[in-house]
Amino acid sequence: MTLKEIILAYPIFTKFAGEVNLPTKMKYKISLLLNELSPSIEFFEKERVEIINKFNTSENPDEITIPTESMEDFNKEVEELVNTEFEGEIKKGEIPMSVELPLTAIEIQALLPFFEFTE
Repeated sequence: MTLKEIILAYPIFTKFAGEVNLPTKMKYKISLLLNELSPSIEFFEKERVEIINKFNTSENPDEITIPTESMEDFNKEVEELVNTEFEGEIKKGEIPMSVELPLTAIEIQALLPFFEFTE
């Protein structure tokens, strides 16, 4: 599992962390995942900011400007970051198909490394 997969799924976990209509077992699994993945999210954000600061030429703190001649190196470093392998071990949870969740197809795809959808 890569940081990219974690980054894509994390907002969905936080979205459902406050859902009251989820089965208790699922809420528990989401809580465990949030706790386990938080350090990876923090690491990603720290590294992402460092990469941006390394290549940003803007003097305005509210603006990011990556020069065209640096874009290839910038993209390479970002790609390397998002493809970093997660060192932990995550046991997949189950989401019963009977549980009505307002998920888009993209959100379901992002959850697949963490959950199996079961009958």
